[in-house]
Amino acid sequence: MKNLKWILIIFTAFAIGYWFNGATHENHKPESAAAAQSTTWTCSMHANVKLPNKGQCPICFMDLIPLEAGVGSESDPILKMSPAAEKLAEIMTTTVVRSEAFAKIRVTGKLDMDESKVRDISSWVDGRIERLYVDFTGISVRKDDHLLDIYSPGLIAAQEEFLAAYQAGSGFGLSAAREKLRLLGISKTQISSLEKSGKVTESITVHTPISGVVIDKNAREGEYVKTGQYLYSVADLSSLWLLMYIFESDISYLYLGQPVEFETTAYPGKTFNGTVAFISPTLDPSTRTVKVRVNVKNDDLLLKPEMLAVAVISSRLDAHGSVVHTELKGKWLCPMHTDDVHNSSGQCRICGMDVVKAESIPGAVSADIGKNPLLIPDTAVLKTGKRSIVYVRTQTDGRATFEGRVVKLGPKTGNQYIILEGLSEGESVVTNGAFKIDSALQIEAKPSMMSPVKEEKQLTLQDAGTLNHDQYEKILPLYLLLQEALAGDDLQTAESTYHQLMNKGKGFLNLEMIATKNMETIRGVFHPLSQSMIKAAGSFHHGSTVNEAFCPMAFDNSGASWLQTAEKIANPYFGSKMLRCGTLKNKFGGGNGQ
Repeated sequence: MKNLKWILIIFTAFAIGYWFNGATHENHKPESAAAAQSTTWTCSMHANVKLPNKGQCPICFMDLIPLEAGVGSESDPILKMSPAAEKLAEIMTTTVVRSEAFAKIRVTGKLDMDESKVRDISSWVDGRIERLYVDFTGISVRKDDHLLDIYSPGLIAAQEEFLAAYQAGSGFGLSAAREKLRLLGISKTQISSLEKSGKVTESITVHTPISGVVIDKNAREGEYVKTGQYLYSVADLSSLWLLMYIFESDISYLYLGQPVEFETTAYPGKTFNGTVAFISPTLDPSTRTVKVRVNVKNDDLLLKPEMLAVAVISSRLDAHGSVVHTELKGKWLCPMHTDDVHNSSGQCRICGMDVVKAESIPGAVSADIGKNPLLIPDTAVLKTGKRSIVYVRTQTDGRATFEGRVVKLGPKTGNQYIILEGLSEGESVVTNGAFKIDSALQIEAKPSMMSPVKEEKQLTLQDAGTLNHDQYEKILPLYLLLQEALAGDDLQTAESTYHQLMNKGKGFLNLEMIATKNMETIRGVFHPLSQSMIKAAGSFHHGSTVNEAFCPMAFDNSGASWLQTAEKIANPYFGSKMLRCGTLKNKFGGGNGQ
């Protein structure tokens, strides 16, 4: 019993010690270690909460947890994943590529007759309709086919005068008599027949001036008619018009000579083609649409006026999202009838005017395409109000790194977007799993691109201040380099130069650098900086000439100035979009300094 008692005492002491040491090790050590590693506490439900002391979340009142050292300390939304984690999250990426891009407009329209190929036929004389050869509408006729005969006493008298003058051989009288017959609708062939036969005909035969279809008839046999009275309408249906009304938002995708494909209900699956020949210069204020006319060949007469059509208009886009159209390059057009296209100089087939080069007609030919646009799938883009977000994947030390980035989108082409700014060719963007990456950033208390903790700051310059001579000379070379980079749309050089400018200007320029992944952001700070530089140049610049230039359209037509060394305008606020927009206002240095 005595031994058993000592054994129980020893066992109890051992258990108490084990429990105490274990509890201290498991419960207190991690908390102390965590506290030692980090003085920041956050909420597992609200990652934007960051407090220096332990306590409760001010939003949901949950106990705060220590933020691990290094997690969330970065201002950039960057996440690293192991290959296993990336596979588990089902992350998929695609490469940013340059490729051809097309914007397509789908619109309904209606076929109509070509107004330029419709002829109204009227009576040239007073008389009575003796015979109708075309006695109902819809009849197909060929040029010079007879339509009807008209008995006219006035015509008989004119023929007798002509024969008398012809037999007398009177030069002036014969010419006058022949002209009178012509004015009464007698053709040259009929006059020749009258000369040969010497016999007066009691009636005149009216012929159709064009080939086509009789679409209207206003003549009855035995009816008396007056000079100028309307009798028939004949339309050439071998070519038709497709009339469409294009919404204001799609006008920029249209141009003269543009190919158009369309289908009709009557011929499902069969595609017809036409060419844009006219774009109305005015907008209908009630429908916010523009009337567009497409010329359509209809040699087989399958298409009928009044048929409904569904058309697809395709436009090729360049790297800036602008439409490229060179179909009429090197061609000659009539200024009045732009659908009359020639391969060389000459006269319009319709009105006889001299044709001009297509390049001289506004909007007929665009500039060369240059580079193809940058394209990414639409599934790669996360939209948050005014911002468009993508996650870019890179590889670091065998682990995938995902960086959130704001991009500037161009037009959407099918299931792809044109990227104007923010990405480079060859980069990989996430197309599946972007929301999971963003959620992981929030869990790690890092800035989220979808719901950032703070409003995204932009590159700003509150007050460039007044520069002295030394300060001006110190930053002038970098300023001019930045101007050239902005004019050349060189984001990489612009960003690098601005960083150097910020370092050089420490102490006398109030510069704030938050993010420069966007060209427009840098252009925004370039404006007030230019104002200070121009002011300083007027006082201190005595070296080689620099020019002060001004663009009235910058910043929503508010206008902005800048300095440049070149004599030719190189606009830093628009770059290649409007590179030559602006005028030179002043010169400094080179003997012309002020």
